[in-house]
Order: sequence, then C-alpha cells, then structure tokens
Amino acid sequence: MDPRPSDYAVAEAGKRGIRLLVAFANYWQHYGGADAYNRWSFLAGEGRCDGELACRDDFFSDPYARRLYKNHVAAVIGRVNTFTGVRYRDDPAIFGWNLMNEPRSTKDLTVEVRSSSDKSLEYNVSSNTGDALQAWIEEMTPHVKSLDPNHLLTVGSESFFGPSSPLYLYANPGPWAQLEGVDFVRNHAVPGIDFATMHVYVDQWLCVERGATKTGRDEFFVDWLTSHQQAAEEELMMPVVLEEFGGKLEERYDLFKLAFDSFYESALRGGGGGGVMFWILYHRAYEPLDKFGGGYGVYPASDDDDENDEKVKNSRAVTSLIKSHAMRLRELNAKSANGVARTASDACYWSPPAPLGVGCKARPPHAGPRTTAFAGRAPILKKDFISRPFSPPRVPRFHSRRTASPFNSSASDAPLDSTPTSLRMDNYPRTSPRS
Repeated sequence: MDPRPSDYAVAEAGKRGIRLLVAFANYWQHYGGADAYNRWSFLAGEGRCDGELACRDDFFSDPYARRLYKNHVAAVIGRVNTFTGVRYRDDPAIFGWNLMNEPRSTKDLTVEVRSSSDKSLEYNVSSNTGDALQAWIEEMTPHVKSLDPNHLLTVGSESFFGPSSPLYLYANPGPWAQLEGVDFVRNHAVPGIDFATMHVYVDQWLCVERGATKTGRDEFFVDWLTSHQQAAEEELMMPVVLEEFGGKLEERYDLFKLAFDSFYESALRGGGGGGVMFWILYHRAYEPLDKFGGGYGVYPASDDDDENDEKVKNSRAVTSLIKSHAMRLRELNAKSANGVARTASDACYWSPPAPLGVGCKARPPHAGPRTTAFAGRAPILKKDFISRPFSPPRVPRFHSRRTASPFNSSASDAPLDSTPTSLRMDNYPRTSPRS
C-alpha cells in the first residue's frame, strides 16, 4: 500500500494547526484489520486462523501476528514524511497514537451450562475475563513507548465497563457488553497509557427496552459520558476523550449537544473530560459514500443547497452547534492558567475534582489533589473544537513516580520514561497546584 497519502494528510494537518490521533490498526475488517494479520500469519505457516471472523481474536495471542503488528508500528513511527522530511515520531502534527481502533476479544469467553434445582430447566452463564486483550495491551504499550516517547498513547477502546469496576456496570448498554473482553479501567491502567478514550453508538448498542424511547436513549448517553468521566478522574486519574460517536439524522443535533454540554461542564469544573470527536465529517462530494460510514456523515452546507431540504437544515444546525462549542472553548481557554499565555515549553498540570463518593475509591482526608503533568516541545493538546487544554495554574515541573497498577502485578514503583514529553502521574503529589 502506498503510504504517501498518509504523508500528505499529516503534512496538510500540520499546516492548518490540526492535531491527529492516529490508529495503528483496526479491530474490524475495514482496511484489513486484525483479520489481515491473522491471514498473513496463516499463510506464513505460523498461525491457525485464516482471516475468518470466527477466529479473529487469535490475533491477540498469535506470536507471529503480534510480531507483524510490532513491525508495522515500528515502520509507522519511524517513517520519514515525504512532504516534510520529518519522522512521524518527531512530528508535532501527530497528537497521539491508538494501539487499535475498538479492540475487543472473546478469546477468554466461557459459557457454563447450569440446571435448575429440579433439573427441569437448563440455562447458560457466560463470562469473559478479557485476559488476552489485557496481555496484548500490556505487551504493546511499552513497545510503542520505546519507539516513540514523544507522543501520547491510548488504547482506542469503546470502553465498556468490566469486572474491575462492578459499580460502573450500570452504565453499560446491556449485559452483552461485559462479554466483549473490554474493561475500561483495567485496560487504561496499564503504565504508559496516557489518557483514556470511549466510543458510543446509542442506536446500535441500546437494544434493551431503554432504547425504545428517546428519553431512554438520551439518559443512557448521559450516563455513559458521566460515568466514564468519573471513572477516569477517580479510578485512573487521567483525562478521557469521547473519541468516537455518531447519530443518525433525526437525533444527531440532540446527541451532539448532549456530548458538547457534558464535556464543557467538565471543563468548567476542572474535570477530566478531555475532548469530543464525532464520526464522521465529509465533503459534500463524498455523500454517496456515507452508506459505508453507517449513515452518520456530517456535511458542511454550501450555498447551492436546497434550504427546504431537511438534511440540509440538519447539517446547518449541527455545524452551527459545532462552531458555537468551538467558540466557547476558545473563550474558556483564553481565561486558563490564570491568564498566563501558554508557550511551546509550558507544562500543564491537571487536577481531578474531588471524588463524588459514589461507586469510587475513597481518598484519605489528608491527601492533596492528584496531578497529571503534560510537558513537551510542542503543545500536546488539540486546539480546535474537539478538545481543550487543561488549565490549572502553572507550578514548577517535577519528575514524579507512578505506583504499581492494581491490575498489573509486574508494574513497579519506577519512574516512567524520563523523556520530557512523556506523561507523568503522581498519586500524592509533592506540590499542590490548586488551593
């Protein structure tokens, strides 16, 4: 495959001040996905999966497929852009990396057949530890960081709640979500993962009774957003980005407004809502392709559009909403950091708000606010409507230490990568940036 279109996209984004969050691979079959790695492993005589859907999750445990993925990551990170001459790992146009778009794994799915006490009824009890996906994340995260300590890294997950956080399971779209091998808290607690993500498609996921009414769908959406913000702040102590969501035409405006308002309110209170990204923005000429994008396409209106067309009216309302949200974030950013303008060498310290105390970890009464430090040669947070820089007062930089993850027994209380552009976390900071 010719990589030059990717070079062009990165170069043009850099010219326009757009920051890119790039996925190394896709779980789904589009663009090859995990199936391609399995097929290559099979053709090499190494793996047992020939690229079929039924064995897709072999990808996470097949040594040869994993080696191919690592080679691909190394090639992407080390690539020199043919338009700019800059290596991807050094390019400030790249905001960060996804390990994979929407990874799931049923590799550890078990189904136990049970009988009622009188033996008249048989039923299934299903569970999924998600250990195969977790082990893959724990293997690939340090691999990426060893090649590129300059950019932020996240999983790229839809982020269903799993066994590690049972008090948040209420926010899942249904019991099926617990069987996908995904665990929001556990997956993002891996050392080297710098921020969390979530995706949501209300119309696809909410197949239970709650999804039968607009009120039920909206309530689920708000619960999904707020529960992940709370879990990110209190369990993970890191920002969370609504990395992908979409709405069909008739409900798009309301969903976008709920998402923008939720993350704006988080910004106002100094919370962990780190940004909103929607699926998908098209040029009008590509409208016929929207059927391949699920029917979620947003098109900027043009002067040639029929103003009486409902799709045109909706597009104009949604794009106006996006612009309004961008403006209010710009105003909020202008007031950030006590009015001190940011420079490329600034460090940004973010403190999660006080825990709500519901379904989350208790904090010792003497403990100060937890801090997350972002530092780098270039601004590392997106500058347009989809994100906002975190904005507490400036404090002196310090190199902190991250404690072992409760989900990864091999983690140690050792410093993370000492490169200045790495993310560093401290459970109990030496310096409190908030009064």
